[in-house]
Amino acid sequence: MNYIQVTFKRATLSEQDMEILIAMLNDAGYEGFLEERDLLRAYIGKDDYNENILQGILTSIPDIFSAITYTSDSLPNINWNATWESSYAPVFIKNKVYIRAPFHKPFSKAEFDLVIQPQMSFGTGHHATTQLMVNAVLDAEVQHKAVLDMGCGTGILAILACKIGAANVHAVDIEEGAYKNTIENAERNEVSSCMHPEKGDASLLKKEVYDIIFANINRIILIKDMFHYADALKYNGCLIMSGFIKQDEKLLKHAVKKNNLTVIDTVYEDEWVRITCKKQ
Repeated sequence: MNYIQVTFKRATLSEQDMEILIAMLNDAGYEGFLEERDLLRAYIGKDDYNENILQGILTSIPDIFSAITYTSDSLPNINWNATWESSYAPVFIKNKVYIRAPFHKPFSKAEFDLVIQPQMSFGTGHHATTQLMVNAVLDAEVQHKAVLDMGCGTGILAILACKIGAANVHAVDIEEGAYKNTIENAERNEVSSCMHPEKGDASLLKKEVYDIIFANINRIILIKDMFHYADALKYNGCLIMSGFIKQDEKLLKHAVKKNNLTVIDTVYEDEWVRITCKKQ
């Protein structure tokens, strides 16, 4: 596939602002990101590039994006996954979870060793929301529980839940690449017997019920699909969500209340938020 490379000058943006920009570009279909000292390079398939959508992203939060400048260039058909992999580094979370690529050596001090083949997307453990959710899995007492990882990406949360001892884990993502990558990563981590990956959206949630649902998605999808999550929760079950920023917190909490759930915990990481709510 031929790609468009959009290069943003990032001198005036904080790290938190850059993460927000990356999240919004990811939601718009951008497949990979390379951060350099004063630049961010974002990649999207040539057929998917839309200048009006990009402009809409950049003007949606004026306080952050008013000073951004960028250029766009057409790139030849080369392996951008390989380029992105070369900048991938392991992540060690809470002194327990070591997330690494197959080409990295294991870390003996890690309680949980997750081997994740990096792709040009979120879900490698580097993003603040992924780390918020990994911490949530560690704290959620998933042993012997029925778990849903909604918007599973590369399958990190689902794989960790299996390694901790969940009874079964349903991992769902609408993207074909994420679905296939989750299957591969489940096999790589020897948890395929625990996991049930599936391609689709929240409309799949019609039969099974869960003790715990993890959903690391953007706020538009979280709000739209929250009634599906609420219906799929067991009584006293927990829905744990991230993927949105502080300015969206009130909207999410309003949707929680509207769907007869109760907020029991809120955690912040830079500009990002994790909400835990319960079905009572």
